[in-house]
Amino acid sequence: MLAALGEAIGAAGINLDGFGCMDMEGRGVCHLLVEDGEGARKALADAGFQVSEPREVLVVQAADRPGALGALARRLTNAGVNLEFAYVSAGSRLVLGLDDLARGRRSAL
Repeated sequence: MLAALGEAIGAAGINLDGFGCMDMEGRGVCHLLVEDGEGARKALADAGFQVSEPREVLVVQAADRPGALGALARRLTNAGVNLEFAYVSAGSRLVLGLDDLARGRRSAL
C-alpha cells in the first residue's frame, strides 16, 4: 500500500511534507501532510485509493526538549480542545488533528 501511495503522489508531482499511517481494524489508514490537498486526493482516488476530503490541521514546530509535548498538550486540554490524531513530520514539526482548529491555534501558540 505505501509503495502505491508514494508512487501515485510522486507521479502527480506532489511532495509529502509528512504522513502517518496505521492499521485500523484491518484497514490501512493514512493522513498525508501536503500543500495541495485536492491534488493529492485526486491522484490517490485515480490510483484506486478510498480517499476522504482534505482536512486542515495545526502544524507547529516541536521544541526538542523534555516536556515540550506535555506542555503543548496541556495547553490544548486546558482550552477544551480535543486531539483526534498527531504525528511528527519533516523538520520536527508536530501535526495535530483537532476538533476545534481555531481554538487550538490560539492555545498552542
